[in-house]
Amino acid sequence: MKSNNKFFIPQSIKIFGNFTNLTQGKILTVLLNSGFYLSLEVEKKKNYITFSHDKSGEDIHIHITDLQKRNSSWASPILKVFKAFIYKGWNPTGMTFRFINTVNQPFTEDIEIAQKLLTSLALNYLSNISLSKIDLLQIAIGEKHSKINFDNYLYGFTSLLGKSGEIMLLDSHNFEYKTYPSDFNDVTFVTIRPEKEIIITEDFYKERLSELETIKTTINNYFEVPYLGALQGEDHEWLDKVLEEENLKNRLRHIVNENTRVELAAHLIKDKQWDKLGNLMSDAYDSAVLDFEINLPEVGFIIDIVKSQPTVLGSDLIITGKKGEIIALLKKSDIKNFKKAMKDELKDKISVDISKF
Repeated sequence: MKSNNKFFIPQSIKIFGNFTNLTQGKILTVLLNSGFYLSLEVEKKKNYITFSHDKSGEDIHIHITDLQKRNSSWASPILKVFKAFIYKGWNPTGMTFRFINTVNQPFTEDIEIAQKLLTSLALNYLSNISLSKIDLLQIAIGEKHSKINFDNYLYGFTSLLGKSGEIMLLDSHNFEYKTYPSDFNDVTFVTIRPEKEIIITEDFYKERLSELETIKTTINNYFEVPYLGALQGEDHEWLDKVLEEENLKNRLRHIVNENTRVELAAHLIKDKQWDKLGNLMSDAYDSAVLDFEINLPEVGFIIDIVKSQPTVLGSDLIITGKKGEIIALLKKSDIKNFKKAMKDELKDKISVDISKF
């Protein structure tokens, strides 16, 4: 006897909140109608489990008795979820997992996280263990307080608890969040990815984390500020006076202003004030470059060209973990002209992929 079940999580894209997660600040994500699906077929008479990935081309068959063994295939991260449920007392049975991706050019990490989240949802349903979504998130991703896992946890949290067609305003300090319906009928975001991946180095993060810790320690010599993410833009003027080094003043300016931009962006999206949202995106990019001093010459070259296009309402570099992508906001009716203009401008200079959210 066979039974079929389907599970879905939307793709989550951060659109404001560059580096605010380093200070337990706020981020804003948009949850797309596209995303990741799992079609699960249970066949209790089978003694093995099949994993199928629409982009992989290879099916993997694992005998139930071998689920606890090491595995070097693309399904290996998913098996860790199986092990967690077996540990909780679930008895596996024969089944087929078919993963389907409807997202344009997702990062490899996004696919892996989505597959683990979907597997957690499916096994929770089959096992009747009845874990909460937060419990499932911890099984799939790990502890949120781990610096290595934090960005993955943020991505998983918004994907698992949000719904398609919403924006989520998330406080990464206490993981309280608000969701709002989003109406992008007239405008859209596009991603611009150069052929060479945009990578943020470990050294950059170490240097900025050290500076932020110095800022926090210095401020707390005068005022009690438990974490920098609690600050807003208006706090910068008086806190600036307790810092002597110019680079530290700049880092603080970015963090507090970006926190403010996150909340303002949510209201602008709700009110469909697209021109103001575009200006805010450009302000966020300038702040990341001038105040947080993220130095990526190739990105700057592309964004200068993006900004020069009359169809573009705004653009920014969005950082998630160690990777980044350029996004631009424009009217849907202008997408074709924008792509052509960018192709002409970048011809023989640099190869990019442009995709609509």
